[in-house]
Amino acid sequence: MFLACFVVIRYQSDILTRKQFRSSRGMDEGIERLGKDILAIMDDRTHVERTFGLLCHALSELNIDTIMKAGALIAKSVREGNQLLVAGNGGSAATASHFASDLVNRGSFLTKRPIRAVCLNDNIPLVTALTNDIGWPQVYKYQLERLSKPGDIFVAISVNGGLSFRNGIEHSQNLVCALEAARSLDCPTIGLTGNGGGVFGDLCTVCISVCSREPAVAEPISSVMTHLLIESIVSLLAKASTEQQPAII
Repeated sequence: MFLACFVVIRYQSDILTRKQFRSSRGMDEGIERLGKDILAIMDDRTHVERTFGLLCHALSELNIDTIMKAGALIAKSVREGNQLLVAGNGGSAATASHFASDLVNRGSFLTKRPIRAVCLNDNIPLVTALTNDIGWPQVYKYQLERLSKPGDIFVAISVNGGLSFRNGIEHSQNLVCALEAARSLDCPTIGLTGNGGGVFGDLCTVCISVCSREPAVAEPISSVMTHLLIESIVSLLAKASTEQQPAII
């Protein structure tokens, strides 16, 4: 409302001071332009408010018990000396890279124990070579088969959870193939997804999901999921360290 009033005052001043608006024709054109600008501002604000509302709703959908379950799975794996392999596409690739770096840096620092995490989409020469040689759907499966061992955890991050089409292309099939491969490799899997989980819900050991598949909602929520997982892992590993300390007599 304040913004709309400001625009009205600005245009009223413009109308009073400019010669072209002294005629009735000029006045009509100025009022018409004013109306269009106000409507544009209102439309922009409505769009932002809608997205903000969807974000708040998605946050309220997050299941803390599921996040703690995934955190416990990772904490157990770390205690056993295993590593995490993380991957995503597009904006989710950036989230995957951020998550892996946070695990190695912040997670290791806060837990005072080494946490090994590798982001499979960070090695651009390798990803492009594999895309060229064996095809995009195989790029993460191929890496898992060569970098993982039983007990390692694979984390797949996707807005659509492998259940979306655009221009005849099925999305995130490289992640779906990797999740399927992880089963045969005895690697537990965690999905961070939108779209109500998509097909990840059936493929993952633990799937943390929200219903929205809009990138403006699902991508930032995925980032929130990773930070909540870090908090869960740190808490669980700290608790385990305290329990393992000998009693002081």
